[in-house]
Amino acid sequence: MTRILLLTAIVLTNINFQLQAQLVKQERLEATIMELAEYCKMENGNTNRVAFSDADLEGRKYVIGLMRDAGLDVSIDYAGNILGTRPGSDPEKKPIAFGSHIDMVPNGGNYDG
Repeated sequence: MTRILLLTAIVLTNINFQLQAQLVKQERLEATIMELAEYCKMENGNTNRVAFSDADLEGRKYVIGLMRDAGLDVSIDYAGNILGTRPGSDPEKKPIAFGSHIDMVPNGGNYDG
């Protein structure tokens, strides 16, 4: 479930919100995941982005950049959660929220976190 939420978050941060609709492109999604993996790649090729490690902090900067590029207002709460917000088109409707994490268990692979 967490991986699905992360993939959803990455896809949404990559979408240009000025467009009415845009299809999810597998190549773009995969490229984004692989780019995030670069922030935790070790010399032996394994990935390791344990919470609050240097790799995690660098990965967070990357994700924040994606969110800002997508037109989101970005903030970080007291627990270290990265929050991206965008006003909806109808202020009468309730907001939606979703989330995930980008840290991973040691040697968790490119799709963990």
